[in-house]
Amino acid sequence: SSGINAEYGDNKFDLDLERECEIAVATVADNWNCCQILRDKIRTETEQDPCLSVIMKYIENVWPKSSNSCNEIVKSFYAMKDELSILDGMVIYNDRIVIPK
Repeated sequence: SSGINAEYGDNKFDLDLERECEIAVATVADNWNCCQILRDKIRTETEQDPCLSVIMKYIENVWPKSSNSCNEIVKSFYAMKDELSILDGMVIYNDRIVIPK
């Protein structure tokens, strides 16, 4: 059994899904039309943005079970929580970078 099988078990579906996610993330990152300096600025501003920093914590851990339990500042993002992710220190909505205020 390889290290991958030991980590993910023998479920081929899990491996296929993991690979699809890796490909999707790589595709988004490769197709961004902004330079590294701009990405660094967005990453820094995201860390300092009160709303996006809370969203990142929810993405990394777990979102509350209802929007009523959310931090007030991020309630408007609750409906799209399943489409939000983090890539390279930035919040991503589907295939778009969420720009900090």
